[in-house]
Amino acid sequence: MARLSYKQRVKMTKKSFAFPEKKTKKNPAGRGAYPINDEEHARAALRYGARYLSPSELARLKRKIHRKFPNIKIS
Repeated sequence: MARLSYKQRVKMTKKSFAFPEKKTKKNPAGRGAYPINDEEHARAALRYGARYLSPSELARLKRKIHRKFPNIKIS
């Protein structure tokens, strides 16, 4: 998976994130969490989301990924 630099992440649109409004320790400005700009990042978001998100947030993540990448199998 290609690593996103800070500059690349800042230039990404809100549609490139599953949670564009989410603020984290590493991202206090709220530039978005769980980038889904390509299939590799979408699959990674699913893996991380399964571990760290609440069930409702995970369901939202899955819906957004399926809408953007319908060919990715989501269980």
